Amino acid sequence: MDSDFTYSPCFSHKNGHLYCDDVTISAIQDGLPSLLEEGLHASPFFLLSVSQIERNVGAYKEAFQQHGTSHRLGYAIKANYSPSLLRRLRTEGVECAVAVSGYEVRLAIDAGFSPSDVILNGNGKQPWEIDSAVKAGCTLNIDSGFDLHHVLLASQKHGLKANVLLRLNPNIDP
Repeated sequence: MDSDFTYSPCFSHKNGHLYCDDVTISAIQDGLPSLLEEGLHASPFFLLSVSQIERNVGAYKEAFQQHGTSHRLGYAIKANYSPSLLRRLRTEGVECAVAVSGYEVRLAIDAGFSPSDVILNGNGKQPWEIDSAVKAGCTLNIDSGFDLHHVLLASQKHGLKANVLLRLNPNIDP
């Protein structure tokens, strides 16, 4: 493309270069270690705009505040599990993390989320994931009798009360 244009306030095309937050993408690529021969860019890589993250989180906060709605902002780690992104979201005021695996629980805690602000969700939770989430003090979403049974076993094993959410599906015979 020859013309200059803006994709969003954070991404633009100027003078033949694509920019993210006023830095050329080629400059960002040049700063990455080469995985192939010297002089070639590491590819693919994920590029996120810090200012866009700030805008998005700010927009959610503002919308809830304008309506006086009690809320907690949460992030589904399965969308992007980059540790840098998780730390940034935490810094911006995202209060809880929703995980679907034991690995994601660990990522959330390592990124600064309190275990009590981590929710282990999903219908494929393994007993070891349930056990480690109960031990850490995370909240577990109970989706099945299997989950409930393993949460009770983990609670008894560690002598802890588990924090749980119970999902009810109307019009579905349990």
